[in-house]
Amino acid sequence: MEEQHALWIDRTVLLLLRERMPLTLMHHYPLSYLANASKMGAEHNEHRTWDVGGANAIHCPVKEQYTLWLWEDMVEITSHPNLAGFCGMFLTV
Repeated sequence: MEEQHALWIDRTVLLLLRERMPLTLMHHYPLSYLANASKMGAEHNEHRTWDVGGANAIHCPVKEQYTLWLWEDMVEITSHPNLAGFCGMFLTV
């Protein structure tokens, strides 16, 4: 499962964001799935009320002006054979 998450984040989401978004916005996003996963597992020293050993949720929102092309590019890139497992994806709200 983690391998699929890494493939999705590194080979679709971050790849497409790097291709299209201005560099001035890219510094808000993680370098890779692994880099983000290591931050999620960091201890909760700042928030003493949280359980130790949990995971910090890390959110990296995409500005609305970039969401349409990002979705269209994701649908297109998942047609490639190495990402066929993600073909037919859909949004849920």
